Amino acid sequence: MSAPIDVSRGAQLRDIEASFAACNDNFSLSSLRHPNKPGVTAVESYEVLPDAELWPNQYDLFRFSERPGERSVDVADPRLDCAILRPMKSDHDSFLAYYLTQDDASALKFKETRLGMPPYKVPENQEETIFHFVRDYETVKVEQEVPNEFLLVLYDDPPDGPEDLTNGVDRKPRRRGQGAYYKNIERKMALKKKRANIYEQYEDKWEIIRMRHASITKEEEEEREEALAEVADPTYLMVRGDADADGEIEVDEAGMVNGGLDFGT
Repeated sequence: MSAPIDVSRGAQLRDIEASFAACNDNFSLSSLRHPNKPGVTAVESYEVLPDAELWPNQYDLFRFSERPGERSVDVADPRLDCAILRPMKSDHDSFLAYYLTQDDASALKFKETRLGMPPYKVPENQEETIFHFVRDYETVKVEQEVPNEFLLVLYDDPPDGPEDLTNGVDRKPRRRGQGAYYKNIERKMALKKKRANIYEQYEDKWEIIRMRHASITKEEEEEREEALAEVADPTYLMVRGDADADGEIEVDEAGMVNGGLDFGT
């Protein structure tokens, strides 16, 4: 039988404080060694923190069997980082339709518009961006758990530097301190070109997509706030409504629990 585990608030605070001490007490950059390159030394250290700017977003990682866009690897292609992957279904298959802008200028203008406005604000008198169908891709491998790959942003500005916008629509700007900010990747997929089949029937195939920005809805904002609470609300694990369903934990008056404890997210 498993030994009782103390899950009281005091025990959790004690264990958290102990983890900080293990990372920070007597820490020295000179003691760090690269696992594979003896000549490489550490020059700076960062606190590793969840990225509240990105946390409500969901990210998938796609790997292509060859470079998409029909250009050679040594030719720049600014269209690739604003491509559209649209889920598709035929009579017997599921796959992804891949779309790009027709030229580089359209892609650059689209990205300039996005970068030039606050998050979730719709620009006035916006122009649509047209994306053209390129080809279909089939999924050859899907990984639903991606524990060792994530998005990482190194932020060097001091705490008294410029203010950063948060991802809430009406939330006030806050200052961001130096750190390594991470966001997990939800899924990883490997793609390869799908063979064309003139006899295959598509449910809803589009040759072009006319892209315009839309305002975020109240439901979408509430969903984002709920996802952000995972890293922004210190009481998230204690007050979340599905704790009993996830872990099926019975806690007695002394704050002790028998069996395992599941902190699933």
